[in-house]
Amino acid sequence: MARIVISVLIASVAFLALYVKQGESVYCYVCSDDIDPRCGDPFNRTNHRYRGYLVTDCDRERGASTYLRQKAVCRKFKHTVNNQDVVVRSCSWESNRDEDGPCSQFALPPNTRIHYCVTCDTDECNSAVTAKFLSTLIALPLALLAPRYLC
Repeated sequence: MARIVISVLIASVAFLALYVKQGESVYCYVCSDDIDPRCGDPFNRTNHRYRGYLVTDCDRERGASTYLRQKAVCRKFKHTVNNQDVVVRSCSWESNRDEDGPCSQFALPPNTRIHYCVTCDTDECNSAVTAKFLSTLIALPLALLAPRYLC
C-alpha cells in the first residue's frame, strides 16, 4: 500500500513539474546600475528577489499602452553613456522586423555604444534560472526514483 501512495505522489509531482504551464505574464528584473549599483554584473538574484520592487509584470505594463507590441520579453543590455559602462535590465517587446526589435539601435537609448543586448521570454530570465531548468531538476531525480517504487 505504501508503494502505491509513493508511486502516485511521484507521478503527481512529475506531472506538475513538466506539464503545468505558467501564466501569460512575463516577469522581468527592471533596473539600471547607474541608478542602483546592485543591478550590475555580477547580479545577486537572491538579494533582488527579496526586494520584490525590481521584478515587474511586463504584460501588465504592455496593457498600459496600445503602441507596445504583442509579446513581452525580458532584456539585458550593456552600453556606454558618458564614458561609463551601464547595465540595464528591463521589459521590452518583440517585433516581426529585426530592424526595430528589442535589441535594435532604435529601441535603445540614443547616442550610446552598445556592448551587448540579449532577450529572453521566461520569468526573471534577464538574470534568473529558468522554469524549464528547474522542472528538469525536479523531473530527473523523480525519473530515477520511479522504477524503484513502481516495480
